[in-house]
Amino acid sequence: MKIISYSDLIINGSDISYQDLLLTFEWRTKRNEIIERDNKRCTKCNFSETYGHKSFENGKYSYITDDGTEDQITFTNNNGKIVTENIPKLVVTDKPYFLHVHHKFYVYNQLPWEYLDTALVTLCNWCHTELHQNETIIMYSDRTLQILKT
Repeated sequence: MKIISYSDLIINGSDISYQDLLLTFEWRTKRNEIIERDNKRCTKCNFSETYGHKSFENGKYSYITDDGTEDQITFTNNNGKIVTENIPKLVVTDKPYFLHVHHKFYVYNQLPWEYLDTALVTLCNWCHTELHQNETIIMYSDRTLQILKT
């Protein structure tokens, strides 16, 4: 996946898709700001990508919990000393979670990164898909938020 600037995208092609816009530096910057604001967690199910996901041989994935619980592990360090540490508790699941940034509404001819932060929210890929399957996202005709008549 090649990330380019919006100005390079305009110079290089006449037919620019929405997916093309989501591959720009401008969108990546805005996306990262929103994910940071939302503490790198899905605002609906609270799954995190903080430590990334880890695929196990049995096809399971692990994610850090957000309830503050910890597991205590004991191991022998490189010096042969037995050490006990608290680590964040993990949730194990059979599906991978990735963070997306969702537009709560769209404005006709507005670039994805031109929205106010309040119009954007972090969702995991599963919650994002479910939302789009079960809700209609409003499309406004302009920045005055007049509903686009279709």
